[in-house]
Amino acid sequence: MNLGRDAVHKETKILMDLAHGLAEAGRFGEAVTVQLEIVDFCRASGAPGSYPLPDSVAWSLLDLAIYLDLDGRTEASLEIEQEILTLQRRTAEAEPRRATGMVIWMAGAALRFLDVGDGLSARDLLREAVAACDQLPAEGGMANFGFHQGVQAALFARSGARDERSEAGRPVPVGVDPGRSRQPVAGRGLHHWAFSVREDYRAGLEAIDQAIADAGAVPHDAAGLGTLLRRRTIRQSVLCHGPRDFADEVIPALASSVDVERRLLGAGRLSRALIDQALGHLVAGANARAVGALREAGQAV
Repeated sequence: MNLGRDAVHKETKILMDLAHGLAEAGRFGEAVTVQLEIVDFCRASGAPGSYPLPDSVAWSLLDLAIYLDLDGRTEASLEIEQEILTLQRRTAEAEPRRATGMVIWMAGAALRFLDVGDGLSARDLLREAVAACDQLPAEGGMANFGFHQGVQAALFARSGARDERSEAGRPVPVGVDPGRSRQPVAGRGLHHWAFSVREDYRAGLEAIDQAIADAGAVPHDAAGLGTLLRRRTIRQSVLCHGPRDFADEVIPALASSVDVERRLLGAGRLSRALIDQALGHLVAGANARAVGALREAGQAV
């Protein structure tokens, strides 16, 4: 297809909306087929063999990994995950100033490997992330906040998607409208969240807040409280209005989740909470704190 740049962009946007709509309707296999075409478009927009490639390539691959996973094709999804990581490594090598972004992608991928029970891959990634983060200044600033926070929110929300679903034998999660058929996919155009996802996340906040308040200072179900806190913080990340909102709302919430998980004494959950916290620190430019959280997360896996 010989299209001008604007026409290709418009065509890609139409396909992205189609893929997302198919996924929301539960037609995951068809979403994968459409997304593969989007990936081809995005790859073609860069110069073959040269880095960095356009950011749209990584985002299109992330969507593909999500749709493959929803379609039950876990191994194929993880192969795409590895391709994203390779892309991030080559990007950071070509442009060292983008190393923070690479570490964020690595930490988010570690969450994914933990989710599928591959602790070894998660541990290796965390070790690599620590080594890369050690090369960053202790305080990195927030000059690239918008992009870094977009990646953090997408990977954070992906890791919590299962907690938003009503699966066999489990009641509808607090804050989820059972009347909506929408699937908990990202729903983005690049790192801009779809209004439908934002509306759903915002609408569920009041019910989640009430459930957290009802749990009290000494909750009967501490693990359930930990999950509620994480689901709320994911929503805060997706709905974030800027650096101040992130610093005032998201960072303290991530610290609270770590405190709860420490009391539960579950290594897997603690590791996840520490990775969540490290992602937040990286977005906020607190690289030294991110290193500490990533290192402890790797030890807890």
